[in-house]
Amino acid sequence: MPLLIAYILVNIIISVILDNSKYRLRIASIAHAIVFTIVFAFMLLAQDGFIGDLLARLMGEFYAPMHEIAVYGGGGVISPLVIIELLVPILIVAVGAIFTVKVVEYVCAKRDPFVKFKHIRQIFSVSFKSTVLADKIYIRNCVIRC
Repeated sequence: MPLLIAYILVNIIISVILDNSKYRLRIASIAHAIVFTIVFAFMLLAQDGFIGDLLARLMGEFYAPMHEIAVYGGGGVISPLVIIELLVPILIVAVGAIFTVKVVEYVCAKRDPFVKFKHIRQIFSVSFKSTVLADKIYIRNCVIRC
């Protein structure tokens, strides 16, 4: 259950990031929705407890074989649950990295808006988008000074 909750929260954050993106990443949003739906179905099938009992009542005799395939894998196939357990921490780290870059950009931009261009480029040399932001901040501040 905690894995399911973490997966849902991380995917909500990813969908908000994709929707609020400056470049309106429609293909990425659609791909994310499709992959989320497929992986979420596997996660629901792999759950035990309340969710597993509810799905067993809803699906009847079809639930047991599907649950076994989702948890243990079938016919030499890697279990989808193993893939999900590897995927969720990777997604959490990726979302954490995105938020860290956004916070650093925000704090550096608010701290001293009239920073020299070379200094701000060194701070933001981590990602490609950040250098574009640094160019815009520098140009905007030059216009304000004139």
